[in-house]
Amino acid sequence: MVQISAEQPAGPAIPIHKTRKNRWAVETGGAPRVVVRYRVYSHAMHVQDNYVDSEMALLNGQPSFLTLAENFLIGAKLSEYHTGYRAFSRQLLERLPLQTNSDDFVFDNQILAQIVALDCAIGEVTCPARYMPEASSINFRRSVRYGLGCLATAVRFRLARWGLVQPIV
Repeated sequence: MVQISAEQPAGPAIPIHKTRKNRWAVETGGAPRVVVRYRVYSHAMHVQDNYVDSEMALLNGQPSFLTLAENFLIGAKLSEYHTGYRAFSRQLLERLPLQTNSDDFVFDNQILAQIVALDCAIGEVTCPARYMPEASSINFRRSVRYGLGCLATAVRFRLARWGLVQPIV
């Protein structure tokens, strides 16, 4: 993270402070809306990410497979499901049954499936991500659990669409 700031849409800056290595708290003071702006340093190209341009392609198998499987099962046709960079309106978040979701890494994946189940659009913003040891807290065991959780979320979504299990929202 190179820079982060928060402000009211038509007002002054709002205090923001880092609470953990990957988490910040915004002191909204009860403001109904805030705007958070940030810049991320990510100018490296390496084998941990997918990268495609006119001259080369570097593809990482695990996230590429998960995204392909999720797009097939969920039908959202997202470029990826796994960076965690998303922006949601308050009105949409209030419609989601967030309390039924995991409190682990698969949480954001479950939110995406719920948004698609509500037939809401998902806009994507390009956000290169680089996972370095000091920036990630997921180990191999938890990453396997995350991958299986993503697939389970997508399968449950598809079964719900077919009417074989309860809807996810």
